Formats: sequence, C-alpha cells, structure tokens
Amino acid sequence: MLTESVFTQQLFNMRDAYRADNAWVQGWRKWDDDAIMNTFIKGAYGLYAATAGNALKIIVLGDTEIRSMKELLLNFGLMSANGVQETADAIMVNDLQQQRRQVAMGTAGGLAAKTPVLGPGSILSDKMWTPILNDALMLGSIECGCDFYLGLNTAEQAAWDNGGFNSDVATTSAVFGGAAASTRDRFQNKWLSFLLQQPQMLWRGGIPRVFARELIALKSFGYKPVFSKSGLAFEPGKGEMVGPVGFESYIKQLDSVKFHQSNQPMVLGAISKFLFDDATALAR
Repeated sequence: MLTESVFTQQLFNMRDAYRADNAWVQGWRKWDDDAIMNTFIKGAYGLYAATAGNALKIIVLGDTEIRSMKELLLNFGLMSANGVQETADAIMVNDLQQQRRQVAMGTAGGLAAKTPVLGPGSILSDKMWTPILNDALMLGSIECGCDFYLGLNTAEQAAWDNGGFNSDVATTSAVFGGAAASTRDRFQNKWLSFLLQQPQMLWRGGIPRVFARELIALKSFGYKPVFSKSGLAFEPGKGEMVGPVGFESYIKQLDSVKFHQSNQPMVLGAISKFLFDDATALAR
C-alpha cells in the first residue's frame, strides 16, 4: 500500500481532475480551496490505511441506507476513519456496540476483545466523504484482496423477495427466450432480471450511481462477479486487469467510458459486459 506521503502527493497532483470531474462537490464541500482539499485527501488516506485492518476482508457495497441497517452493522461493522456521516448513526453505533459487548460476555468464558462496530469494518460511513474518499476505500480494499458483496436496501430486498428471485426456477426466459436463457447461469439470469427491474441501483436522475462507479473499479482491477440465489459478490484475481491498481489508472478507466459525462450507453455497456458477458444486456 502507498505511504501517506506518496498517497497525499498523488492525490494532490490529481486535485484538479477530481474537481473537474465532480464539480457538484464544490457546492457541498468547498474543495476549490487547496487547504480544504488537502484535509479531504488526508481524511481519505485515513480510510485507505484502515482497509488493511479489515479482519473480515469483506466490503459491503450498496445504497446509503445500508449504513443505517442495524442487522448489517451488528454483523459487519462500519468502515470509518473520521467519524460516521450522520448523528443518528453515531447514536445507533453506541447501541450496537453495547449489544456486541453483551454477545461477547455470553460466550463460553467471554471474549477479551469486543470488536468495535466503528472502525475497519465492512460498510462505509465517514463524515469526510467525497469521491476521493470513496475511491480510497475501493482501491485500498482491492489492494488488500477483499471480497465485495452487494447489500440491498429495504425496498430492494422487498423487490427481491416479492419478485420470486429466491426461487430455484430461472426467471429470465421472457428476457432472453428459451435457448439463449439456457446458456446462462441461472443465478446470473436472476440478477440480470433483477437489475433490469431496479435500474435506479445503477442510474438515477440522469446520472450514474456510486455503485456504478465502484463496479468500474472492480472490472478494471481483476475482479469477477459471483452470482448466487442469495447474493452478488465479487472475488479478486479471477478477472482481467486493465491497468495497475491506483488512482490515475482508475480515473482513466472512468474517463474511457465517459463516466463523468453521464454517458449511459458507454457506462452501462461496460458494466453489462463485466457482469453478464454482453454489453447490451442492461439495455434491454
């Protein structure tokens, strides 16, 4: 992993690219000031360094709601180096930490270490959030060889359960038609059908979601999707690397699909190829 000085210098040298690509951040974070930008870069390094301490070696991706879902947090904890994003979440974290203490005390002989909910966990929540910080999480976790899992929010989980996706019967024959559907893994088919029904997971309000940005990173740095009845995961070292793991390479990959120009055909085409071996699958 990069040292703090190298990390800081690399990101500071790329600050204008991040500003140009993410102009919307200025109205919220005021990062046109170099001193302020430097504080966000240092905050991002804290998160990047924390990924090395992720004991589970798992990162859970998904909508912002998942960082407030108690069951997920109790099991996976929060990845944060600068404090949680919302005050309500901080209160919830204290409550969940007490629950973890009680669980630890109830084991045979008790546990000496009560693993904190807040720290090098698996679900991102950090008050210093910017696209730089999100990229730092992805790149640090990729360098550490973490597995990634998609976490569904409440509405998405209800759609999955109520749509019959838990069934062992393939659900996409209507999408592909008999012979074409039979050539695909049935779980891959289920996830394609689900994403077609839930397009806001990748694209909303005319712009790509953060999850789409994260999928470009996984695609670019050698990850492979793993589909199952209960989830969508990404494993390292099974896909094709298109460049060295790093911020400059990542930005080049985002630029190659005109991510920041919200070029939907190119972005979704790249993601569709990555997930379903067919650049047109998500355009159906």
